[in-house]
Amino acid sequence: LSGCAVKGVDLVQNGTTSIDERASNNGSIAASKVEQYGETVLVRGRVARADTRRLLKGFVQVDVFNEKGVRIDTASSLYRFRHNGSHVASTAPFTARLNIVPPPGSQVKINHRDDRKQMEESGKGSLSIM
Repeated sequence: LSGCAVKGVDLVQNGTTSIDERASNNGSIAASKVEQYGETVLVRGRVARADTRRLLKGFVQVDVFNEKGVRIDTASSLYRFRHNGSHVASTAPFTARLNIVPPPGSQVKINHRDDRKQMEESGKGSLSIM
């Protein structure tokens, strides 16, 4: 059916995984969710600027750890603050796509990173700009 929104399964709400949001010196993570749409898992949320006078140019790194604390997946996402003339939004949305479905008991760590060079140097994970 056209025009119908597909609702994902909230993997935090159903107890499959938990979220650990980590801030950097310049930005923090807020309102994050881990949602499954069939075989696709998206991690979504917002980046909030610590200093509203400064525009952030970092990225979000998402790591999935199993119940034993072993990292089993990683993904990255850029974000873009919207602006209207001289006003820049205080938060920006991000979306990262995982390569796996987190298993029961897993933890999703969402980190704000200040420097995009860190992402380029690590060369790990998938990068999405959504």
